[in-house]
Amino acid sequence: MRLLEVLKKVAIEFCSHTSLHGMQYTVEPRRALIERLFWRLAIFGALVGSVLSFRAICNAKYFQSQVITSIVATSYPTFTLEQPAITICNANRAFKSSADRFFKTMNFHDESEKEELQHSLPKLIEHFSIPNIRQAISDRHMIMKWTDYLQNNGWTLNEFMLYLSQKCSDMIVGCTIGMTEVDCSDIVSTTRTGLGFCCSVAYMQNRDALLVRHAPESPQKTSIPFVQSGYENGLSFLLNLSQQDSTFSEFYKNSAAVFIHSPMDFPSIHTVKIYISDGAETFSRIKSTGMLYTPGLEDLDPISRQCYMEDEIKLKYFDHYTFGNCFMENHMELLISRCNCLKPQYPNQGIFKECTIFNHLCVNSLTYPHVGGRRIFITINGSRIPCLERCVYSRFSPAVTVGRLDGHQYNTNKPWNGMNVTGLTVLHTFQQSFESRAYKRTALVSHWRKIVVVGGLAGVVFGLNLLNIVEFIYFLTSPFFSYLKKQFCSPGNNKKVGIDHRPNVEQKSIRIFVTSRPNVISQ
Repeated sequence: MRLLEVLKKVAIEFCSHTSLHGMQYTVEPRRALIERLFWRLAIFGALVGSVLSFRAICNAKYFQSQVITSIVATSYPTFTLEQPAITICNANRAFKSSADRFFKTMNFHDESEKEELQHSLPKLIEHFSIPNIRQAISDRHMIMKWTDYLQNNGWTLNEFMLYLSQKCSDMIVGCTIGMTEVDCSDIVSTTRTGLGFCCSVAYMQNRDALLVRHAPESPQKTSIPFVQSGYENGLSFLLNLSQQDSTFSEFYKNSAAVFIHSPMDFPSIHTVKIYISDGAETFSRIKSTGMLYTPGLEDLDPISRQCYMEDEIKLKYFDHYTFGNCFMENHMELLISRCNCLKPQYPNQGIFKECTIFNHLCVNSLTYPHVGGRRIFITINGSRIPCLERCVYSRFSPAVTVGRLDGHQYNTNKPWNGMNVTGLTVLHTFQQSFESRAYKRTALVSHWRKIVVVGGLAGVVFGLNLLNIVEFIYFLTSPFFSYLKKQFCSPGNNKKVGIDHRPNVEQKSIRIFVTSRPNVISQ
């Protein structure tokens, strides 16, 4: 009970001297009891209201959405953002000259086997380029005959498809960087994509056993500079998309699909792309949009910030982490677990076998996970990791303008010294502007922001500031212990608690009267 009395004295003294709004009115003895009750109820109501307000703010800002995305600038320098990679895929997937060379060099049991394989080659290419379950069932015998022949002669299906596809040097006749002609072999490489084998510029995926084995030994001589604003400063290609030597086309003949993607992103069917046709000059103006982040975002866990920092996640089948690569790895894991194989279009490090007719029905029965639906997961070191965006990335939106090249047309822009481009295709890719729109992610959860919110609410309601906190600590230390010392250590208290054990001590009250005569004490 004595401790409660001490706490009561300290509380009364604190409320009497503090500058907090209304506190002194709750303990002033000269005020009526009803007034003191009113102020106590008012302060209690203000305390409850501030707590509820703080809880609502925390739920809205910190618990439900811990990261906010805002615009940094609409004129952000484009050269500071990630620059796009260009991948060109010819619609002509196989060429007669390559097929004829294959049949001339390979050995066959008899002429009938050779003729049967030659006759069924287009169906084999179609089967693996545009899979169809019903067609796979009806053509089972033909496909099995082809896969057995390739396996017996030391060929894989991927190697055979790469052999039949058009070489990049045959499709890309000329290249310029900033209107300066360069050797295309220095900047173009064969890559595997969602549409088969294509030709890429500035794509950085190297984890593919087949392509690494066929890559030239000498390194590239020229690095790709920044694709600046205006086609005079961008990349230009002179392409041969003729179907004269083609045996199978995946989509429109005499055309090509051009993927515009991040240098780290696998060119899949979901990648942004444009289509070009022969006999045309195409101007592809690329508009870039960047996503950045502010310091402090890395302190949050990936689920809270909804993105991964650079090199935070290491994928199994791709050199770099992107949301698109994570999406593709999810489907590759599904194929491996259910079908024990990989499609020819996917990167393969030589560990997994190719999907053949025996499991092609399994492959066709699998569908891509829906990007905008449920969250997609992959397995890294035995843990399920959700696929999230990178914290820093760029998006590319192409705007296309096309003009025809009719008759004996010479390239009027003259990047190839007046070469006759009749029957060829010219493609220009360049940044639309030197300035781009950039966004940033900002972490809302921080100790300083919480202090500001709490301090703002407490200041409005109570007039609370840091000095009041120091004042409160002071009254809980110095006056509190002083009262305790007086309460428990004074001589009068020692008598009461039994320190003086003298029995039968008569206690008399003493009355003091003040009169005109000094020193008069009546007892």
